Amino acid sequence: MIAGAALSLALGGFIGHAASTLAPDSVLLNGAPCTITSNGLSSAGTCSGAFVQTSATPAPTPTPTPTPTPAPTATPAPTPAPVSGGITPFYAATSFWNLPIGPAPVLDPNSAGMVQAALAGSAGGANFANTAAWGRAIVFSHNSDPLYSVGCSMYDCGTVISFHIPLGATPESGSDHHLVVINLDTNEELDMWLASFGGGSWSAGSRYLTAANGWGALCAQGQHCGAAVAAGFAAFGGVVRPEEIQQGHIDHALALTASLTRSGFIACPATHTDGPSTDPNAIPEAARIQLDPAFNVDGQSWPQWQKVIAHALQTYGAYIYDTGGSIAVAGQGNQNGGLVWSSVGVPDGPSLSNLPWGQTRVLLIQPC
Repeated sequence: MIAGAALSLALGGFIGHAASTLAPDSVLLNGAPCTITSNGLSSAGTCSGAFVQTSATPAPTPTPTPTPTPAPTATPAPTPAPVSGGITPFYAATSFWNLPIGPAPVLDPNSAGMVQAALAGSAGGANFANTAAWGRAIVFSHNSDPLYSVGCSMYDCGTVISFHIPLGATPESGSDHHLVVINLDTNEELDMWLASFGGGSWSAGSRYLTAANGWGALCAQGQHCGAAVAAGFAAFGGVVRPEEIQQGHIDHALALTASLTRSGFIACPATHTDGPSTDPNAIPEAARIQLDPAFNVDGQSWPQWQKVIAHALQTYGAYIYDTGGSIAVAGQGNQNGGLVWSSVGVPDGPSLSNLPWGQTRVLLIQPC
């Protein structure tokens, strides 16, 4: 059989007989090579005079025009939870550090006397403590950092404390040698006073653990306990960071030292005090002061960083956290890297004597 035409073939001068019915695509064989089959045996030969049905080459199937796939609608990124000023805040949103004062605070009956004796009278030496000596030293750690059993030599040494501290962590160089270490994996905070590293180990005059996302003091309000700072606060509470000056606002109360602090009086939210003065106008540690909100901060010819601090004093105020040789607003030190103060226009240890300390007021003081 050859492509649909029946041929009777005999060996020798073979003539094929055409099929009786031809399709339009039939062609005449004329000495064309073909395969000859006889009695089940096949051999090569030539065929003439027979018509065979050719297999027409089919027209190519046109490639279908693809239906364009619509671009997928992008899944909107979730709106991140609002963060205070775009900077992760320290301590809980309900911490006393993070609560604004409000429009009508109750003032202490002796507000004017304390302002004059403890603040206005010392305004000439007021400064921003952001140097390597007095700026609060802070470093961040992970569970992958070395784990140290932190020794203790003076106060509250009965508790064994182990903490992950990165290599090269550096305390303040001033006499307090504070160092705050925050473990970013656990939100634990280690506060050290008189911190030192030697012989491959860390030790401190006193050291305490607290939660970097907690209340902001070492024990609950109304309880009394020690801490690395005199008022019993977490040691990084109220500290101003360079990033806050850079963003143009501070969203928490400030930490402030004063030289005339009251003896034997623990004011809420303090848990401790080391105030030395019996002067009735001495200000208790943990007293909260506020710059008069009516004062026109933006109308002053101050550098912008001072205006940022002044606005925070109006909105959140400041807590007296320790006794010092002068009025000092606590700032972060650059001992352990990070954004440097000079890059945001703040010099080292600048004066704050031009802030109107005489126009501050003391909010109602309650004993704790």
